[in-house]
Amino acid sequence: MSQVNTANAYVYGSTARKIAPVRPEWEVQSQLAANKRKRHAATLNVGYVLFLVLAIATAAFVLINYIQLQSELTGLSKTIVSMEKELNVLRDSNNDAYQRAVNSVDMEEIRRVAVEELGMVYAQEDQIVLYDAPNNDYMRQIAAVSH
Repeated sequence: MSQVNTANAYVYGSTARKIAPVRPEWEVQSQLAANKRKRHAATLNVGYVLFLVLAIATAAFVLINYIQLQSELTGLSKTIVSMEKELNVLRDSNNDAYQRAVNSVDMEEIRRVAVEELGMVYAQEDQIVLYDAPNNDYMRQIAAVSH
């Protein structure tokens, strides 16, 4: 075991004693400040925790609303598909009814009633006025045509 005699500064033993390195004051202060920053960073302050809670709540609100809107959109899409099917069925039914109505009309009977019972006559050649429409659409007569 080594003993240090401070009066003679003689070291007994087979090894030299270890001298603690002397650090400058600024390095000690810097190390203390760094340790303080590490401790402060390790603890969460109230403002940061509130910010995180608010951010998580906002994200949750947005996600829940997004999921609800997606669900509503899916439901509306299903409703549209069913209504389109119903429209096609109604359109087919309407076309069938129209064809039955057109096929049930006897044009010869209509001509007979018009000529014999109502006294209608066919137009003479000089009573027919031809008109060329500028487009292939329909035209409407809004006044009497004279020639």
